[in-house]
Amino acid sequence: MIRIKNAHENNLKHISLDLPLHKIICISGVSGSGKSSLIYDVIAAQSKRIEKIDSRNASLATFSIKPQVDSIENLPYCEVIKQQGIRESISSSIATISGLHELLRDEFVKQGNIIGKSGNIIKKPTPLEIVKFIETYRKNIESKLYAIVCYDKMGTIKDEIALLKKHNIKEVFYFTDKKKFAARNMAYLEKLDYDLHNILVRVNNIKDIEKYSALALDGFLFRSENEEIDF
Repeated sequence: MIRIKNAHENNLKHISLDLPLHKIICISGVSGSGKSSLIYDVIAAQSKRIEKIDSRNASLATFSIKPQVDSIENLPYCEVIKQQGIRESISSSIATISGLHELLRDEFVKQGNIIGKSGNIIKKPTPLEIVKFIETYRKNIESKLYAIVCYDKMGTIKDEIALLKKHNIKEVFYFTDKKKFAARNMAYLEKLDYDLHNILVRVNNIKDIEKYSALALDGFLFRSENEEIDF
């Protein structure tokens, strides 16, 4: 039994209740009665908070900020699925509506072979081939080259931080879907929690690109004012 005592988050009026485990439960009420506050802001929020603490991925904010409730006993970890409208068209499928199409497409690109028009397998370019491409086709374009330490990595970045420290990297470029592309120091990275991370290291001189190969776990990124090219 999940025992909730004195929940007063948002518009909840200091309620206490017991919810049976391993059962399908429906919570109903008039608009504004606190259904969403109870489900998302109390039960789910506390469950996610406990999971982060138990897995040692909690930040200082995780420990200090908690739902407005005196106690919740026997609360398991949970997954939250929110109700939302489905945008569909005549060409929609289960894969496109659920987002599975994009995930499968990315996996085919990462794991499969890309075949060119001549029938040859297009392989990932070597660092020297990247330099040759830039010097041949992008020579007079003002640009920057980055080693991609991780791209759209969901989770924590302890291994990436250890790799950066091993190579004595002091500054990286970091962004998420909510944080803009910006230069960050190592102290900033060490404070980050579970998220969808992107970490890049600037290649100061493309002639030294091979020195950055160990950092380029997800390849290299060429970036100019008008285009971006992933290698």
